[in-house]
Amino acid sequence: MEVDCSVLSESDLEQHESDLEEYDISDSSLFNDKWESEELTSPDMSDEESDVEEGYGNFVTFIMPKKMVDFKWEVGTYFGQKVDILDAIKTYALENGKKLKFIKNDKRRIRIKCMGGKGECPWMAYFGYMEAINTWQLRTVMDGHTCNREHKLGLFNARWLSKKLEKTIRENPTVKGVDIRAKISRKWNIAISKNMAYRAKAYASDEVEGSFTKQYTRIYDYAHELLARNPGSTIKVKLQENDEMRIFERFYACLKACKDGFLSCRPIIGLGGAFLKGRYGGELLTAVARDANDQMMPLADAVVEVENKETI
Repeated sequence: MEVDCSVLSESDLEQHESDLEEYDISDSSLFNDKWESEELTSPDMSDEESDVEEGYGNFVTFIMPKKMVDFKWEVGTYFGQKVDILDAIKTYALENGKKLKFIKNDKRRIRIKCMGGKGECPWMAYFGYMEAINTWQLRTVMDGHTCNREHKLGLFNARWLSKKLEKTIRENPTVKGVDIRAKISRKWNIAISKNMAYRAKAYASDEVEGSFTKQYTRIYDYAHELLARNPGSTIKVKLQENDEMRIFERFYACLKACKDGFLSCRPIIGLGGAFLKGRYGGELLTAVARDANDQMMPLADAVVEVENKETI
């Protein structure tokens, strides 16, 4: 017995994609009264289950994994938004070192092909938009690479890469572009230009700086939350007022539990301070007492711009 094992060409794939668009699974004409099902339907099946069986199938929704190394794509997977597809593809290319390229990218279709191995790698994926349920779905995938790992990828830009660097910038705001290039090379084994490294750092710094600034605008929310969770505490906030905005200056907190604990301590109070090494500087002042076990017990803390007679 002979079996015909024909290989799909790129033109066949394009024809298959056009067929998928022409006969969209969301087309209600496929499920009208003119078509008769050859399958027996269960009388106990609920309307919701019937819609799933007859309509769009019970496919999974994509959730970004922690790692996409050797990730296996499943046909039928749903994607809530287009940006989820783009982020998944770029992360997949970054972690696997694959030179992917968007062949088609519009409001209804996304087609990606691997250009590794001088363009001969068979890996490709096709996503289609399902208007009836307002979501995207992976329609076709040839999930097998024959190419080697690439060190220069052109799929992502500095703004997208900056999202991967926010943690690094948050921990070390003064990190240099050379160090960023070295870290990316060690972590993902890819090479980026100096300009991309500096631009990615600039975007990440703006994002981190913006998050810090936004948190300072909620300083009163933090103070009210402390009072709500610790009734009887003393909280003081001082801001510098001007025409455009309010600028944070000082914050003082003495919790009720610390006040009550001091009643059992020795009548000794020690003062200490430390410089804050963050982006905004300042000093952290602390008052401590001695308990019955001769151990230090915190009483109050204050964040000030500088240690002087006024702040103490």
